[in-house]
Amino acid sequence: MNNQRSLNIRAGIYTLLFFLVAAGISIFSFNNHHPTPLANASSEEVNIVQATVVDEAAVLAEMARLQEMEDAAREAEQARQQQVDEQLAETQKQAEAEKQRLQQLEQDRQAAVVQAEKDKQVAAERAAAEQEKIKQLEANRKVAEEKQLKAEEARKVATEKAHQETEARKLEEAKRLEAVAAKQKAAEDARKVEEEKQRKAEDARKAEEQKQQKAAESRKAEEEKQRKAAEARKAEEAKQRKAEAARKAAEEKQRQAEIERQKAIAASEAALAEQMMQQSIAAEQQAAEAARIKGEVNTYSARIQQRVRRYWNRPANMDAGLACTLKVAILSNGDVQQATVVKSSGNAIFDRSAVAAVHKAAPFPLPADPKAAAEFRNFTFNFKPK
Repeated sequence: MNNQRSLNIRAGIYTLLFFLVAAGISIFSFNNHHPTPLANASSEEVNIVQATVVDEAAVLAEMARLQEMEDAAREAEQARQQQVDEQLAETQKQAEAEKQRLQQLEQDRQAAVVQAEKDKQVAAERAAAEQEKIKQLEANRKVAEEKQLKAEEARKVATEKAHQETEARKLEEAKRLEAVAAKQKAAEDARKVEEEKQRKAEDARKAEEQKQQKAAESRKAEEEKQRKAAEARKAEEAKQRKAEAARKAAEEKQRQAEIERQKAIAASEAALAEQMMQQSIAAEQQAAEAARIKGEVNTYSARIQQRVRRYWNRPANMDAGLACTLKVAILSNGDVQQATVVKSSGNAIFDRSAVAAVHKAAPFPLPADPKAAAEFRNFTFNFKPK
């Protein structure tokens, strides 16, 4: 479009130049065919020259304008070409990014295939570990029973030991109280001896008073002082005895509280241990029950599959190695309620012969355990004759 516009501008310039040249030729021819007086000729000549000059200036201006338009058109074309180049570069960049993305997707797909193989191997290892875990649970159950018996014996021993320790503490406390009582009695006897000694001294003092009248007042004052001191001492002793009795009562109360607290802790710990033991035993019993049911289901499942294979009639010209997955609904009396193919072998004749073998083999033996028998209400197995 820009190229066409440039061509149009150039054509316009050439047309304008041609027109100006033709006009000049016509004027020149007209002057040669119509002569005029000299004055008029001079005047007209001047006018013609001026008109020619004016026309040339206009032509130059027009040519400059057209040149500017052409330059602008060329710059616009260059800008458009640059934009096209930039868009092409961006398109190439996007194509390269798309190529890298596709390569990354292929790498992710290959990694997913490798991971699927690893998951398959892990599933096989997990199945083997599950069988080993069942054996371990049975062994753990036996160990737990032995632990429970030992724990019960240990609990009885601990209870007896705690009872003996309580009795020993009671005996020690009784001995301590007897010792305190004996100590108090000895102190009381000493106090009485001291009082008796003081009484004799008082008698001697009175006799001495009769002998020494002058010293009587001084001795009486001393006696009064000693009497007050004795009363103060008695009051202090009474206060000490009261404080001692209060202290002993507080100690006894604290000792009884400690005994009760220890009993409560022992009872709580015994109850908690008993609860945890019961929970552990219950969990192990549930696991053992589940393992027992699973073992019984596996046993009867193998019997049923073996019975179906025994009643299966191989169709003529049948390829070896075919297998299909059957879903069988078995009633409580062993009869087959329904047998369907959930995963075909790819051979319809083989699939129908497998379903027919299931119906022929009925009734099937079922476990006596209701929980194990319930697993065969909707029973799925892989039928692959040898």
